[in-house]
Amino acid sequence: MQRVEPRQAILELAKGTEASLPYNEQVRNEHLRAGQRVRVIILRVERQAKGPQIIVSRGDKSLLRRLLELEVPEIAHGTVEIKAIAREGGHRSKVAVHSRVASIDPIGACVGMRSSRIQNIVNELGGERIDIIKWDADPGNFVSNALSPAQVLEVSVSEDAHRATVVVPDRMVSLAIGKEGQNARLAAKLTRWGIDILSQTASEAAQQPTSFDAYAPGEAPEVDVLAEAEEVAAAATAPELVEAAAEPEVEVAVAAEETLEPAARTDEEFSFAAAVESMPVPDREEREAEDYGEEDDEEYEVPSLIEMESRPTAIRFAEDVLPRRPEEVEDTAAAKKAAAAKRPKRAPRFVEQTEEELEEIDYSGRIH
Repeated sequence: MQRVEPRQAILELAKGTEASLPYNEQVRNEHLRAGQRVRVIILRVERQAKGPQIIVSRGDKSLLRRLLELEVPEIAHGTVEIKAIAREGGHRSKVAVHSRVASIDPIGACVGMRSSRIQNIVNELGGERIDIIKWDADPGNFVSNALSPAQVLEVSVSEDAHRATVVVPDRMVSLAIGKEGQNARLAAKLTRWGIDILSQTASEAAQQPTSFDAYAPGEAPEVDVLAEAEEVAAAATAPELVEAAAEPEVEVAVAAEETLEPAARTDEEFSFAAAVESMPVPDREEREAEDYGEEDDEEYEVPSLIEMESRPTAIRFAEDVLPRRPEEVEDTAAAKKAAAAKRPKRAPRFVEQTEEELEEIDYSGRIH
């Protein structure tokens, strides 16, 4: 590193050869300083007015591929193949590997003895987490492996929608999703499949049949058919009750027609005003007799005195209700006399004066 600027960093690749590391190609949470030795990957070479400009990167996933080729001899020789890489620079990466030789474990070859190989790459990338998973030709198995370290119970794949539904135990839902969805997001990038994560409880609840089964189109029974069947069944069980209930309704209808005048009837319905006019109205004397009971000679007594409420309307204490003892009465009278004696006597505000005293008063000084 030669110098660090706000929008880029300048590196010296060799004597007299400089490269530019833009801000968007740097790793987040990584602090570069002048004189530091770092590894970068060349992305492109741009032609500018001053000459060719080399653009390098530390956040691209190709850098992780090249570091694995340097640290793992099996990848460099082609025995172990890197199928896919998903990376979020400075945070976490997932690498899918496949062995072309059945006797070689691809994950063990990348990790190395006591994690020595993968640890060198992690140190170079500033502590970035790297997950090495096994690639599988079956999409279901590949999606299950990509969600590691979470345990997967079941995977259903939809080829048309290019999505996979994964069922995980309830205790591993947060582990499968990851912090801020990072694990599921990287798995989707690695497999290039849409992934839906469900808990075991939610999956079992979705598989249980519902208590109500709706009719399919065209299979629902007609409502009129059911209504007619109920009416026929009710008539068959109790025909006598149906006939007895129908007869009074006919009589009432006939009686209502007879009370109305012929002029008030119409073809379809009766007029309300005509029905009111046809009703008999009692005269004033009959109404007063009905209201006040004059025919029955009923007499109404008006109470001459309203008794007060017997119960007290306020809270009283025992000393106010119970009679006082003689000594208490004497003590109270003596206390009142003593209080009156101690009270200072005040001079009357207005003093009556005689006419002679009023004449002797000199008002000369009060005239303005």
